[in-house]
Amino acid sequence: MGNKGINRIGTALLRLILRIGFISGEKGKTGKGVLARSNKSGIAKFSYRFDGTIGGNNFVYTVAEKDGAAVFACESMRRRDVGKAEMPVDKNVLERLYKAYLDLRLAAWNGYSRYNSRIRDGRGFSLSIRFRDGKELSASGMNAFPARYGEFCERMGEILDPLKDKLLK
Repeated sequence: MGNKGINRIGTALLRLILRIGFISGEKGKTGKGVLARSNKSGIAKFSYRFDGTIGGNNFVYTVAEKDGAAVFACESMRRRDVGKAEMPVDKNVLERLYKAYLDLRLAAWNGYSRYNSRIRDGRGFSLSIRFRDGKELSASGMNAFPARYGEFCERMGEILDPLKDKLLK
């Protein structure tokens, strides 16, 4: 196959990729991807927001170092009576979040910002991590999610849901 054949295949593949994006309605940036390098300094502040469908289970979880300790904060749409509640937690929570960051290769998400304009009532997320060296990671999506987002949700449930349950008793 000559250069013309390779160019035609490449052009057809590019058109297919662009068409799939057009059909799905997703727009935005996909983040750093496979070339991203994980931050080695550890997490100083972690914030994860999930927006469910209208009237759904919307929440914000934050874990941050504060005066040498760790503090967990939670805001939940389902518990408006509580508002934003917080409590001290063991610093190993930040270590577990950092391990999830490494295991799931969340560095690849940095800069991810996508949305799907074709879905009117859906769900979204935002993630913000400040590292001990001052660098930051951010990612967000509305009806569009980065690779391994389902695994991320499972890990966050394992780490943060027990804290939320304890806090909102």
